[in-house]
Amino acid sequence: PFSTLVPIPGMMTFEDVGIQLVDLPPLSDVYTEPWVYNLIRAADVVVLVLPLDEIDLLDEYLGDLRRMLSERYLELAAEKAAGEERVRILATRIVLTKADALPDADALLADLPFPGVATSVVSGEGLDDFRRMIFDALHVLRVYTKLPGKKPDLEEPYTLPVGATVLDAVRTVHRDFADHLKYVRVWGSGRFDGQQVPTDHRLADGDIIEIHVG
Repeated sequence: PFSTLVPIPGMMTFEDVGIQLVDLPPLSDVYTEPWVYNLIRAADVVVLVLPLDEIDLLDEYLGDLRRMLSERYLELAAEKAAGEERVRILATRIVLTKADALPDADALLADLPFPGVATSVVSGEGLDDFRRMIFDALHVLRVYTKLPGKKPDLEEPYTLPVGATVLDAVRTVHRDFADHLKYVRVWGSGRFDGQQVPTDHRLADGDIIEIHVG
């Protein structure tokens, strides 16, 4: 408690996608600034961080967190969902630190109430798994673009929610393109590369689209 007093933002890279992380002050029965809860409410994923040498206290910590959050209509769950009335259900993950000090740390993951990963900032263990875990928890996919006759731009993908369609991608690239769209070709999730697809075609992570407007 009170080791972090203000939100500390940072950027984490997963492959070619940047993900913002914000280290927040801990929740406390003594006093928690109201804006802390507002930031939690706005988060796409909540990450609970716990040192492995305090794993026996997880149930106690989690009980306190659930109680304090519920008073602000916030609820922790494995996946984000629609809550009743004002309740916001938050996708939650757990990060266990100091894995280098406990060789069988991964064995503890199966007993966690939410998906988690064991990490060590000393050895670097689990950090790549952490990146993948957060990306998967966001439920987004990456879409790349190419100009006709050119190679695709594989440097800066557009990120869209899982389930997004070709039309969603076109609007993300440029809203005006949707009004003048002729057709779209897809490399990746089509039956064959370069296939012309309907606008309601659902995209997959890593798809490449070629937009034709007229």
